[in-house]
Parts: sequence; C-alpha cells; structure tokens
Amino acid sequence: MLIMSIKKINIKQVIPYIKKPWTPVVIGKVENYEVKLVEFKGEYFWHKHEKHDECMLVFKDSISIEQENNKTVKVKEGEIVVIEKGTPHRSKAEDKALVIVFEKDTITSDFVKI
Repeated sequence: MLIMSIKKINIKQVIPYIKKPWTPVVIGKVENYEVKLVEFKGEYFWHKHEKHDECMLVFKDSISIEQENNKTVKVKEGEIVVIEKGTPHRSKAEDKALVIVFEKDTITSDFVKI
C-alpha cells in the first residue's frame, strides 16, 4: 500500500520566523512552486519576472501593486492578485501587511527603472 503525505501549516505560527520586511519565509512547496510568507512594509523596488507569473494572497491588512502606466491595484485582506510575467511592478504597504506569495522556485527578478 502506498502511503501519501499530508502537510498542515498554521500561518500564525510561521509569523515569528519573519525577521524583516521583504524577506520571504518558505512555508511549503507545491511541485516546482514555493509558497512563501512575506511581510510587506513600505515600498519594494520596481522589478519584473520575465519568465514566470506571480500570485499573491493578502493574509493580513492590504497592499498596493503599482504598474508602470501609473495604474495601481489595491489588494485587501482575503484577496488574490496575479501578476503576469514580464509586467513591471512595485509592491507597497502603508502598514505592515502579511502576504502569501506563490511563485516558481526558479523565479528571478529583473530590476526596472521607471
């Protein structure tokens, strides 16, 4: 008989492992995707992911995702945003927000000047 594994993660118990904003803590893996818990605070730098999409679920508070065309997408607690590959963007949070990020384990960021 083949025994399968099931892993349960309590997000609230992972929060103390976050040491500073914008530094992800990998909390799980789904095939070749990593599930990360990240504290957003202030502004991140302009960047894009040339080869892979990025998905974010706001777990606590809210964030904004700025695009190079001066459009801003506001994402509230409990909402998901998907950023298509090649889209220049910058994440922001006025207060401390907690975000679950789903992205390929091989994802890279390219800095963008806006």
